[in-house]
Amino acid sequence: MLHLRNTLGVPGFSSLPQDFQNAVNDCLGIRNLDIRNKLIERTHEISPAYLHNFDWKLKLTLASDKMAQINEPRLLLNLDICGEREKTLCLDLSKEELKMLIESMEKANKALQDFIIND
Repeated sequence: MLHLRNTLGVPGFSSLPQDFQNAVNDCLGIRNLDIRNKLIERTHEISPAYLHNFDWKLKLTLASDKMAQINEPRLLLNLDICGEREKTLCLDLSKEELKMLIESMEKANKALQDFIIND
């Protein structure tokens, strides 16, 4: 059964009378499949692209023509994106850039999890 969460951005829902909350949850439960299908359809309209596969390599830059010693680890990340057309996104990330990418992806995942309506 669907339950409306406060994290969905419905201010004051929990302050409504319990009868009303139950009625809303009952209505959402009946329309569960329709709501889910519409959300999937709208998400797909935004971008049908999805991550199909990925590959990564770690390299260590020891020196360059400008500096005698660098010792900087770099991550080479290849993301295979499928959708209307297939493409590979190649990223060369420092430790800080990788940390920012991971944090951004974790925030996006949390936002998605907060948005998903549980059965």
